[in-house]
Amino acid sequence: YSTMDGSSVEMKEIGPLPNGVTDKERPSPLHDWNQEEGDWAPNRYRVIKVKFSEIKTQLTHRLEKGGFEAFGTWHSLSERASNQIVSMRQSIILGKFREENWITLFGVDLILTKEEDVETIYEAGAQRTRDIYSAFKAHKAKILSRNFKTESLLSYDTSREWPMSFTEYLESEKKKLLEDNDDQ
Repeated sequence: YSTMDGSSVEMKEIGPLPNGVTDKERPSPLHDWNQEEGDWAPNRYRVIKVKFSEIKTQLTHRLEKGGFEAFGTWHSLSERASNQIVSMRQSIILGKFREENWITLFGVDLILTKEEDVETIYEAGAQRTRDIYSAFKAHKAKILSRNFKTESLLSYDTSREWPMSFTEYLESEKKKLLEDNDDQ
């Protein structure tokens, strides 16, 4: 294998390997040849770049599709839902609040008849957004930490330690149902 890019090299004669060639396969595009060690080593800059991209993807997914709980059910954090909440809050401020139709992530219509209901949904959504950004900042701090060895960073799971998303909630409920059925 070429120590430049890990591509296959065809040897035409038996003997010692020429410079720039190794018999060790490159583990991933995130690895570079370390001449001193005589082995592939992860490139810290590229690993951090990939991990940062992963946490940004998690952030976007959880902000757009993560959802939050209030009144014992799940609600959307989508831009449309956020705009509806802001609009309802503005109607409260202007003294023009009337009951509002609100659809949960389960597709159930809630009729919000009290200003406090709107505030409860707003606060729960705002708290979930803060929690998501806190998790993002914690992941970012971990991957940028000098104390985090590059080998460990390579296997760091960026999908853990986030607030539960609606999809994860559904999966956990499905798992509970399956376990309950197994127990009977």
